[in-house]
Amino acid sequence: WYDNLKLLDLLSNKLQGALPDGLGNLKQLVVMKLQMNNLSAYIPNSFSNMKKLEICKAKWKDSSSISSMQSLLTLALGINELTGLQELPSSMGTLSNLVFLDLSDSNLSGQVPSCKPAKFIILFLSYNQLSGPLPDFPRWVMLNLSRNPGLKK
Repeated sequence: WYDNLKLLDLLSNKLQGALPDGLGNLKQLVVMKLQMNNLSAYIPNSFSNMKKLEICKAKWKDSSSISSMQSLLTLALGINELTGLQELPSSMGTLSNLVFLDLSDSNLSGQVPSCKPAKFIILFLSYNQLSGPLPDFPRWVMLNLSRNPGLKK
């Protein structure tokens, strides 16, 4: 792989199946665009090696290893069926550099976890099956939780 690659744009290439584990070796990668493909596998654990990754736009079936990507600024996984993720993991709240998170229309259920990252200001969780009380969102500028009939104010 290319040691100094900063941007990987594979948008709309009809990719299918698993992402190669070797992508995690792109340690200088800052932007990765993989949306509009048919990637059906898990995010490789090696992605936690990408310490400089700031923007990740993709359609994946499981996002359990995302919490190890501490440098993420933008994470857009909306319009998905995150079958490996029925609930929002509380570890999402540990992504301290995250500014934008879109998990709208992603087949999520359960409660919205309480999370107060330092920079988290835009959150889209609309069109899911989230329920329970809403946690306090003190720093957030834009919050869209519409179309979650089980949420309580």
